Amino acid sequence: MDLKPAIPSHSTSFTQHSTKMSRKKVIIIGAGITGPALALTILKNPTLKEAYEPILLDRQTQDTYAQGAGVVLSSNALHPLINLGLKDGLWEISQEVVEVSIYRDKRYLNSMVTPNWNPDIGGGTGLRVVERGALMKLLVDQVCSNGGEVRWGARVVDLVAREDGVEVVIEGDASVFGDLAVGADGIWSVTRKAIIGEGWKPTFMNSSGIYGIYTPEEKNESSQGYTVLLDVAGLSTWPLPDGKCFWTITVPETAPPTSKPTVEQTAEYPNAKIITGGYPLPSTLDILSRLSTTPHPSLPGGVCAELCQRSSLIVHAPLYQLVFEQSQIVNATSNIVLAGDAARVMLPTSGQGACMGIEDATVLANSLLNNSSIKDALAEYANLRVPRSKSIASQAYWSGVVFMADRWVVRIARDWLVSLLPRGRDAKEMWEKQGSVPRDPMAWLYGVRLEVKNEDRGGGADIVHG
Repeated sequence: MDLKPAIPSHSTSFTQHSTKMSRKKVIIIGAGITGPALALTILKNPTLKEAYEPILLDRQTQDTYAQGAGVVLSSNALHPLINLGLKDGLWEISQEVVEVSIYRDKRYLNSMVTPNWNPDIGGGTGLRVVERGALMKLLVDQVCSNGGEVRWGARVVDLVAREDGVEVVIEGDASVFGDLAVGADGIWSVTRKAIIGEGWKPTFMNSSGIYGIYTPEEKNESSQGYTVLLDVAGLSTWPLPDGKCFWTITVPETAPPTSKPTVEQTAEYPNAKIITGGYPLPSTLDILSRLSTTPHPSLPGGVCAELCQRSSLIVHAPLYQLVFEQSQIVNATSNIVLAGDAARVMLPTSGQGACMGIEDATVLANSLLNNSSIKDALAEYANLRVPRSKSIASQAYWSGVVFMADRWVVRIARDWLVSLLPRGRDAKEMWEKQGSVPRDPMAWLYGVRLEVKNEDRGGGADIVHG
């Protein structure tokens, strides 16, 4: 599907857009995390709210928030969310990670203490883990309470360029006009397909992931994360409120699935719905069977059997990666731009999928605030985001190589090096005693603090005109 050529502005196929002095419509396709974060960022900034009217479109129904998945938020994403006034709500639904311990099967290798802890984030916090659906609901509820509009059940099927904007076509012969369209519609973005045409699909990375949310029989609060390194595979568990944990296992695959995902229920896991991701159900069950005997230091019996048995939803998904170029994430002629997973697809070893989407929302809003035209704002946004995306995607790729370790010599080297790494100092304790924190070797990634603010650019306008 290629972006259709511009239709003259006198077309009567839909209502004419508002006058230059009224708010311009920003049609945001996708109400996951990036889309609502952008809408809320616009609504929370008085100048942007005066200039723009964000409208969220999502193909799901209102009560269908993503289940079975967790999100690990680092300081580069927490900072913008706190600036949006979300700290109290976010702290209520998330769990701080105080320590991450690394094992090789049953053998302890090392730990990271207070990872990514910073005193400038919400009065002091490290990584925080939240269920994806809970974060989506928090953002969408805030969009609505701040005067934003969300249209559920709006399945976008095409985008049509106009001389003065873009028509977003919705399944069922409906459409909505926008002065700007933002595709925040995920890995298989309809918006990306419309902009790029051939070459719009990300690259399969010869691996898949299975994940879920484990609910223990007894609520034992924990702030401990674990990584268990295996032969050509790896398991991670992350703490959630009420003693729950978000778990993922990554395994090698020879080819991407050729069928559509199905939802299955089996006798082996009677409490869980299994989304196959297009893989044959027996292959998913085989991975889960092997996972059940995988050692884990904190689970009953010292193995992962309960992870699957006490997860209500288990998702098997092929893994992809590709960072799209500046020219691919923006169609400035038609005022269309990509954000979040639509703009770049990264391996989960980046730990930055949702975080980058939140960054995108902040950078795009700031570019709209500080440029004299939407076209200039989109160009600036793309130039800022693509280089950072490529750096993080590279880090994710090489982390994946080490994590999976498909050769025995790589596994030996990996395990040895992990065991030798310094454990690190407790950043929170050091701050309380000395007023300083240890140097963070990942500061290039986590140390970014993005904000939306008026910048003195020698003549740049506060309110963008088309």
